[in-house]
Amino acid sequence: MVTSNPGGPASGVPLFDHNDDIRDAGERDTFERESNALELYRADPLRSSDHDPVLVGLSLAGSLRSLATLRADLAGMSIPKGVKNALTSKLVTVASALTSGDDVGACVALDEFRVQVTSQRDKKIAVADADALLAGAAEVAALVPC
Repeated sequence: MVTSNPGGPASGVPLFDHNDDIRDAGERDTFERESNALELYRADPLRSSDHDPVLVGLSLAGSLRSLATLRADLAGMSIPKGVKNALTSKLVTVASALTSGDDVGACVALDEFRVQVTSQRDKKIAVADADALLAGAAEVAALVPC
C-alpha cells in the first residue's frame, strides 16, 4: 500500500484507483445489448482499465546513501577492530544485496547487523554508539522492503 506521499524509494504511484471504470452496474450489459450504448473508453483515470495496473519507480539512492552514512559513522567509532570489521562486513553485504536486487539478502544482513550491535551494546560498543548504529540501521530498513 502506498500513501499519497510515499516518500522513500517509491515514485510514480498513481493517486487514483483504476477499478472505478464501471459506475453503473448495468452499463456493460447495456453495451453488449445495444450498439449505440455508452462509450466504454475515455482517456481519463477513471475509465482506463478493469484492472489495477500500477507502474512504480524504485530508487535505491536513498537506501544506499543512508547505508554509506551508517558505514561512515561506524568507521569513526572507537570499537574493537574485530567487532568493527564484522559489522562493516555485514553492511557491505547489505549494499551488495541491494545493488543486485536481493532484498531478502539485504534484510537478512541488516538484521544480523542489528543483532550483533544489540549483543555488544554496553560491552564492546558504547551505549551511545550502539544506539546511533541501531538508529542508522532503522533508517536503512525503512527504505528497504524488509
